[in-house]
Amino acid sequence: MRNSIILLSVCSIVLASCGKSKPDISGNWKSETTEALGNGTFGNRVFEMADSTWQVQFTLYLDSAASMPVFRFRATGNYELGNPSGVVKEATEALFRFDHKYVTLLTTDSSLITNLGFTNCALTPDQEKDITDTGCSFLESKSACAQEYDLVSLRTGKLFLGSRPEAGKNICREEDRPVTLGAPLVKVK
Repeated sequence: MRNSIILLSVCSIVLASCGKSKPDISGNWKSETTEALGNGTFGNRVFEMADSTWQVQFTLYLDSAASMPVFRFRATGNYELGNPSGVVKEATEALFRFDHKYVTLLTTDSSLITNLGFTNCALTPDQEKDITDTGCSFLESKSACAQEYDLVSLRTGKLFLGSRPEAGKNICREEDRPVTLGAPLVKVK
């Protein structure tokens, strides 16, 4: 009896819950389709996931055909998968830490640049800029947002992450972890 209690305790500490393995999200994943973000904007996400490191590239467009790009955000870091979500069925809590953050301006439209708050960021079109320490408009510096508390779920060969919060909010605090899953990502070779 005592050995069973010890085994159960070790199991819950080490594995979070016995019998439930963490999903293997290694590989390259991209948006299944161009994602409508509201306000006439669209986005595409591309993730490179290794055993414990990740990179994301998000590009914002003004059209669903992804022919009118505005900017690209890229970030790198490490991640860890935690306990099964207590809120979203078949999802696992995840923590994505940032090592570096970058932005590339993909438009020369001055009104768009102003509306996005990029005017004071000293961006040059088509040149990636490291914003890890400074941030740029709504893209926060690493000191302001060092990690994101997220969800991951593998279903029918697709990867789902937590739904992105509404504009002006982020998931940099654990209490703001998403409570629903977003658009699917498909694995690419």
